[in-house]
Amino acid sequence: LVPGSFDEIILVWNDRMGYAKAINKGLSLATGDYLCVMNDDLVWEMGSPRDLCKANTVVSPRINGVSQPFWGCCFCLPRSVYEKVGGLDERYRISYYDDEDYWLTLEQAKVPLLCNEMVDVRHPQGGRTLHSMPDHREFQEENHQKFLDKWGREPNNGH
Repeated sequence: LVPGSFDEIILVWNDRMGYAKAINKGLSLATGDYLCVMNDDLVWEMGSPRDLCKANTVVSPRINGVSQPFWGCCFCLPRSVYEKVGGLDERYRISYYDDEDYWLTLEQAKVPLLCNEMVDVRHPQGGRTLHSMPDHREFQEENHQKFLDKWGREPNNGH
């Protein structure tokens, strides 16, 4: 990002197309050198999306005071990483495990993952939309099996 400029904001309405498909649609439309993915209910307490931009590294903020190297609800990746690794796996239905899958995909590609401790974001209603869907347990279980079939182990976060 060039200091003082904000290249673009792309809002993708999910509408049950699935988290991965919605994110991939936004990533494919973006034209900047850094691509930031953010859920719509984030509250920025400290820092800004610019603070997540780091060459060759996928960076996430602290979420709800918790640090980990990757959060599906908020991360920034350099275009070069996106071009190398691609987007999220769209085989997962609606959501659940697609972000964990991407975390492992990035690790497998040896892309550094980092939490910027100087950026603090609240995600007060994580998963709020998913839990309101009457079939959420069905696609959660289906996606869990897809994850296990692909990776042969439980995810980092355990969902």
